[in-house]
Amino acid sequence: MCRPYRSISIRRYPFHLSIRERLLQIVIGVGVSLIIYRLLVGRATLTPWLPLIVMPVILIGYHLWRGLPPILRATYVGCLIGVVLSFGVQTIRLVAVNATSPPEFDVKVFWVFGSAAQRGLNFYDPQELRTVAELLEPSAQMIAELFYMYPPQTILLFAPLGWFDVNTGILLWYIVQLVILLVDISLLWYLFQKNNGWLGWLWTAAMTLMLHPISSTLGFGQTNLIVLLLLLLFWYHRERSRAGIWLALAIIVKPFMAVILLFLILRRYLRILGMVTVTLGIITIMALIYQGWQNFLHFFTANAEYNAINYYTLNTATSLTGLIARQNHNSLTNAALLAHPVFLVVAALMILVSGGFILRLKGQDAALWGLLLTLPLGLILYPSTGGHYATVLIIPFMLMWINRQLFIGYTWGVIVLLTSVYCLFGYVFQGGEHVVIGFVLTWLALLFVCWRCIAQQQAETLTPIPQNSLSL
Repeated sequence: MCRPYRSISIRRYPFHLSIRERLLQIVIGVGVSLIIYRLLVGRATLTPWLPLIVMPVILIGYHLWRGLPPILRATYVGCLIGVVLSFGVQTIRLVAVNATSPPEFDVKVFWVFGSAAQRGLNFYDPQELRTVAELLEPSAQMIAELFYMYPPQTILLFAPLGWFDVNTGILLWYIVQLVILLVDISLLWYLFQKNNGWLGWLWTAAMTLMLHPISSTLGFGQTNLIVLLLLLLFWYHRERSRAGIWLALAIIVKPFMAVILLFLILRRYLRILGMVTVTLGIITIMALIYQGWQNFLHFFTANAEYNAINYYTLNTATSLTGLIARQNHNSLTNAALLAHPVFLVVAALMILVSGGFILRLKGQDAALWGLLLTLPLGLILYPSTGGHYATVLIIPFMLMWINRQLFIGYTWGVIVLLTSVYCLFGYVFQGGEHVVIGFVLTWLALLFVCWRCIAQQQAETLTPIPQNSLSL
């Protein structure tokens, strides 16, 4: 019952529509897409309340699919097509606008990093970065916040941008982002909804495109879609040593992904840990050859992440340290935030609780809930977390839906949970507190599943649920 994979196929069920029903499907699809797109037009991000309307329709219809008459199936598919079209068109529109008129944050900043690296400059030196940025006529805010805060290995990701002028480089960056988004959706479908055919792909696309961090990632030109792709590949190869390659790459792109190492260490995945170490070593050598010892060592001696007093106090910071900073009116330095008693106590408790549940889960299948548990844990505790980092949570959301029998309220409980979290993520630009609440709800929901699996294992009542006991 605690296995994360319990997918139910609907392709065996006939779906024969009359001409009238197909016309209804098309009309509803076009109508819904026009309505939602009209609500989205002129907005770079989702309105917070839109998922409150759309999510229950998508989830309830998907759950009741088997029992729906053909006319209602056609209506539901029309709605699903409308959602995918509207959010898809808005995504393409957002990318087109940003590719032709790039925003300063974060994609222009990435180009500055790559261009500085190509010129052999010290990209950890803000003054040298500003020399490159002067070509862009940057705003005072961009100049004030122009720091390279990533590990030295990450410059290998940004360096290709420096091969081109700013407009060409950013255009190519966004084209790659769109391709990766399509690959992410297809991999999500393949891993979690493949048995449900074309309808499963539409549903997966709708769930992905509606998630605010997806549009936020594209709005900033951020790297979270790459991280999601690497995490999906890690999940696919999770029992093989090659999974360590994908995890090492994900850690280099977004260091908060190192939280998965907690799961690997506690569950003694030694081969994967070894591959992570080897991969990181190889990429580190490549970075040393590319940038030299001096730039590499500046990560430890002149890292702006340690020196920029207000870095963790941005209004969009969606981590525990961000909450503490705002409660103290942004008056604390980085060192003070990381040494704050509230942060230390809460972080220690969350790590201990998560680690304890990971250790107590029996069997490889049930233990995967412990792996999922590390994702919101990392988002909460990693000081630099932004709301767009939550892109990776689409994986636990998919598995929550597949295994909704494990939650309080079963299907309806998961519908309320996912709708609430999607709405909370929509407030990313209106205060980081809402997003942190979404992270905490996700962590608590996964913690509950882990607890329930452990309780069932201890009681030895793990009776498999019949395949036809739940609808789609």
